[in-house]
Amino acid sequence: SESPWRVGLRVASDSGSAPPALSIPLPSGSLYYLLDDFNHKHEHAVIAGSNHLRYSSTHRVAREGRGTWQYIRDKCKSMT
Repeated sequence: SESPWRVGLRVASDSGSAPPALSIPLPSGSLYYLLDDFNHKHEHAVIAGSNHLRYSSTHRVAREGRGTWQYIRDKCKSMT
């Protein structure tokens, strides 16, 4: 059977005493946003599901023009 794509999350820790990582399944077409300083204290990864190609992009600063979500989405759609 087909497996969904996932986002893997874990607490960034040098001590080795962090809680177990999470793997969260998401439906096709979904996106996620890390709020506030979540990205400073956690690590995340996109895990592709079966039979699918996934695009992943991390942006720390909102920009206009070529760096916007709309531009990136349109660029990805033009490649499929």
